[in-house]
Formats: sequence, C-alpha cells, structure tokens
Amino acid sequence: MLHEELNLKPPVTLKFVTVSNRRLGFKSNTLWFRCGVERILKKLSDDYESVVVYSRNVKIAAYLASTKSRRGNNLKYAFECHQLFSQNLGFACEFERAQKEHNLEKILYSNVDHLFANNELLVRQLNRFFGAKASVLPVGVRYADILDLTKYSGPTYERRPYDFVYAGSFDEWKGVECLLIALSSLRLGGWSGKAVLVGLRGAQLKEWREKLVGLGLQFCVDLIERKPRVEVVKYLDDAKIGLIPNSLLDDSVFNTSPLKLFDYAARGLPLVISRVPALDSRTQPPDIFWFRPDDPDSLCESMRRAMALSDDLSSPNLEWVKQFTWQKRAEAVVNQIKTSV
Repeated sequence: MLHEELNLKPPVTLKFVTVSNRRLGFKSNTLWFRCGVERILKKLSDDYESVVVYSRNVKIAAYLASTKSRRGNNLKYAFECHQLFSQNLGFACEFERAQKEHNLEKILYSNVDHLFANNELLVRQLNRFFGAKASVLPVGVRYADILDLTKYSGPTYERRPYDFVYAGSFDEWKGVECLLIALSSLRLGGWSGKAVLVGLRGAQLKEWREKLVGLGLQFCVDLIERKPRVEVVKYLDDAKIGLIPNSLLDDSVFNTSPLKLFDYAARGLPLVISRVPALDSRTQPPDIFWFRPDDPDSLCESMRRAMALSDDLSSPNLEWVKQFTWQKRAEAVVNQIKTSV
C-alpha cells in the first residue's frame, strides 16, 4: 500500500504482523481474529514496559478496551474517531443497526484511554453523547507533497489546462452530481474552459460518461479512473482551483475528514468548498470560496468568483497547510499520550 499509493518504502522500524481470521475451515473475526490479536498483545506486554494499542476499528477497539482488565497494566488503548457511524445509520433510517452500533460506541468511548477526533464538531458530539473527552487531530499531508514555489517548474497558472479539479470518490454524499449541474450552468453562461474529475472506479465510467453527454459536458470535462495518490498530484498541478462539493448527507454532517482539502492546499490551489458542518467546523485555509451544499446555482456562482479572483497559486494556502503534516500529527499523538501516562 505504501509503495503503490505513495511510492514509499515501509520504515525499518515498522513491523507488520499478519493475523488470520480463518481456522478449522471457517472465518471468524469475532473468534480467530480476536485470538490472534490477544496473542500478539500478550507477547508485547511481556516484552515491553509500555505499549499503546492504536486503532480506528470500532468493533475490535471496543472489545479490547472493555476487556483491558484481563491484560497487563502496561497496555493502554488509543482510538482515532473519524465518524459516529450510528448517526449515519440513523440518518438512513436503519434504526436497528444504528442502535447496535451506538451500543458498541458506548462501550468503546467509556473505556478507551486516549481519544482523538478529526474535527471540533465531532469532539463535541463525542462529549455530548458519551461524556468522552477527545483531542482534535486533523488529517494532513506529507511534507514532501507541499509545493515548493522556488523549485516549481510546471505550467504557469494561466496556462494550466484545467480550470477545476475534483479528486475523490463518487459516492452520493460527495456531491459530484451537483458539481456537474453547476458546470453545465457555467458552460451555458459562456465558460469555455475544462475540468477534470479523478477517482472513478472502472465500472462507474460508462454511467458518468452518459451523465456528461446528458448535460452537454462531454467535451469540457475529463473523467479519470482512480489513481494512486502519488499520481493524483499531476492532475492537481494541471488545474487552477480545487473543488469539494460535498452534499449534506452522511459523513458531511459531522464527520468528514477530507484529505483532498489538505492535498489541494498543499499544491497551492484556491478552493471552492461546500459549507457543510463537518467542513465549516475545522481549521480552514485562507483562500476559499464557500457555497451552499446541494445548491448548483450557489456552487456555480462560487466557481465564477474563484475564477475571477484567483490569478495565481495561493501562497497563503501553502503556508497554512504546513501546520498539518503527517509528522506534526504523529508528534501530537505521541505527546498527548506521553503527557497522560
């Protein structure tokens, strides 16, 4: 994964251990996977004076945190929360599944030793519903991915082939359909530029190409299949403005942790962003143009404003994103854990 997505080699200090969930001819995360994890934790507890178990999986983390009295006192449990999935299930009227997930969340957040969340709004939700105290821990970028303007040799801003770029998934809550309608309005209003949308699965290409034809956008929007993150940078560097068109659904309400917000800023792009709660509640880059979620007219107007006012790469966005490197994020986690041990 590190090599394919980021063209990196795993550090020599990082050890991977495979835990099988299949034995005796059947799979079971509840039984075999837990047994494998318990075996590894027993060895770590015996070999090291202090161990922190760091997880993003609600089910396994709830189990480990709620049964920690079985293990050595030198084991502590940290959890990184990116969403309250029970809320998303509730929004979708899947109330039985939502209740089961909420019960797991109660177990987890009542027993975990360290808790991190990706934005301030989610921190407040954790405290409101579970009485849990979490530290804000935004996602970030590699320092190496932050554009160095003194070494940049790509096309000048005005000669970049794309006015707009969107890079991400095409799930409903990402708001890409709203974006297409806004691009259609922009074209009908005289826009003659181009946009590029990156991240489609192969099976989605036919459907989205048909949508472009239906809106008359087939000649001004390029669709690109999902690429490793290391290759997406090329499309960001060929565009003038980054788009985050999230719909007011699912994770956009409280939870979303959009890597692309930081990826765009790291390449010096001004941003056009949907003003959904999860985005409005986080630290924001300086050069942004907000629009009302699920409102193509508002999005179209913000795109027009961005084109009119953005005549070069955004140095303020580049300076802002330097606060949010993965290295600084890791240091914040370690410092938080050390100060509370």
